[in-house]
Amino acid sequence: MDQKVEIEISGHKAWIENVTAQAAGGILVPWDDRLCVFLSFDESVESILGFYVYLPVHPAAYGKEVFLEAVKREGEKELERHLRLARVVRAQRVQEEEKQRALDRIAEAVKTAIGLTESG
Repeated sequence: MDQKVEIEISGHKAWIENVTAQAAGGILVPWDDRLCVFLSFDESVESILGFYVYLPVHPAAYGKEVFLEAVKREGEKELERHLRLARVVRAQRVQEEEKQRALDRIAEAVKTAIGLTESG
């Protein structure tokens, strides 16, 4: 059974679930070699359940504390980025819903005006 390593990210309980490596190369991978660390939260953080953070690969191996601190630092940055994006998406959704309601009112008025529905 795979183990999880508990870590705190911006005051939220999280786990490091996996660490993989990704080699750079070619047009599709424009970044340097990196470690991919998957983090998950014990509870949804504004609908965010988890995400990856990416760390540079060092010739010398990470020690436990250095690695955990790097994951925490990058996790906090990435969580804030995800939260900002989620706020923008929610605001856009509210605007789209308001616009749709206004259009629906216009459509209802037109249907009433031409006799498709009864005025009431």
